[in-house]
Amino acid sequence: MLLPVLGVSVFLVGDYLFVNKMLYGSEIDVGLGGKRLFHCRFPAIREPRRGDVIVFRSPEHPRQDLIKRCVAVEGQTVELIDNQLYVDGVLSREPFTKYVFGSRPDRHFGPFKVPAGHLFMMGDNRDNSADSRAWGPLDKKLIAGKAMFIYFSWNPRSHSIRFSRIGDLIR
Repeated sequence: MLLPVLGVSVFLVGDYLFVNKMLYGSEIDVGLGGKRLFHCRFPAIREPRRGDVIVFRSPEHPRQDLIKRCVAVEGQTVELIDNQLYVDGVLSREPFTKYVFGSRPDRHFGPFKVPAGHLFMMGDNRDNSADSRAWGPLDKKLIAGKAMFIYFSWNPRSHSIRFSRIGDLIR
């Protein structure tokens, strides 16, 4: 398990996360029978930033929530060269990423400029992540909130609570 100083970089099956839905502007979406009756998004406290770990509705399957790291915001250019991430031509330091070299064909990507109103999202386990490289930039309208900390962790194999993970910040 990889744990950087003061935070979690790896999620385990059974981790329950506290998600700050107010930070990026919480959403009220009321529907009935597949029809939207009411929709409202409150003003954001701040915009998403590079490095934020964000929970959002899947662009491909809107009833499914995903969690990925924002690696670039609107207007920035993303490029992956031999599994090294460059944003606006500058190599990004990413100690939290995990690769199994040679196991994924798209070790190279871009350059790609993130359009207005969108983010470029990537999973920290880069060789095993369906992310913006597969489904394109994330529309900000799909954001649910920022992952903040683990409030509970259950180990399904041993049927026990992982007390050591409770309260860990997500970085």
